[in-house]
Amino acid sequence: MDSILKMDVFFFVTTAAVALITILIAVILVYIIVILNRVKSLTEKVDKQLEEVKDDIVAFRDSLYKSPILAAALKFFFNKKKSTNKRKNNL
Repeated sequence: MDSILKMDVFFFVTTAAVALITILIAVILVYIIVILNRVKSLTEKVDKQLEEVKDDIVAFRDSLYKSPILAAALKFFFNKKKSTNKRKNNL
């Protein structure tokens, strides 16, 4: 009779431990899902902001190139062709 009582106590403790671990894992999974949803929301906001910044930069660049004086200055400074070294060609 003593061994049956010990088995009942063992099964009760084991069942309680398994139930507690299951509940703990479920709570952890809920927190992970909430965190992942927040990360997804933040990345979507960052993507939208980056698109707006990209559009602003494109508009600014287009407005710079539409100005005749600035366009000429930008072409002069940034579109220089590589000059060939005449000295190297003569040797």
